[in-house]
Amino acid sequence: MGAAPPHPRSPTAEADPLKGSQCRFESDRGYVEPETFAATPEPPYTAVVFTSTRTAGDNGYDRMSDAMTELAARQPGYLGMESARDASGLGITVSYWRDEESARAWKDVAAHRLAQSRGRERWYEDYRVRVATVHRDYTLASSDFAG
Repeated sequence: MGAAPPHPRSPTAEADPLKGSQCRFESDRGYVEPETFAATPEPPYTAVVFTSTRTAGDNGYDRMSDAMTELAARQPGYLGMESARDASGLGITVSYWRDEESARAWKDVAAHRLAQSRGRERWYEDYRVRVATVHRDYTLASSDFAG
């Protein structure tokens, strides 16, 4: 089996593969390194983890992704987002919400429901959504290992 062509959101597919996001690719290593982390409050708060594998081609994905990022940021209870996608098309996006009710309300926004439908039809080979409550939140500097 030969090497797959670059994924449309891969580091080699465009100069700024995550335009508008909070992460960038380390192109020769296939992972992202956050430029900034989402600004979250003291826990508890809700994290929605969306893990996906993309289909080939853009098919309007980039435009919809940018629109959903902007729309999510205007929703009540939105705290921020962190997102990464590797060259194979595997991606993880974590959106942070004040509480589960805010996250659930985002799921039901009409434009987001349209994006979800198109995602199932066009953009994703598969995906998984996990909703969790964050109980602890610390940084390198604030961890038990900081010296």
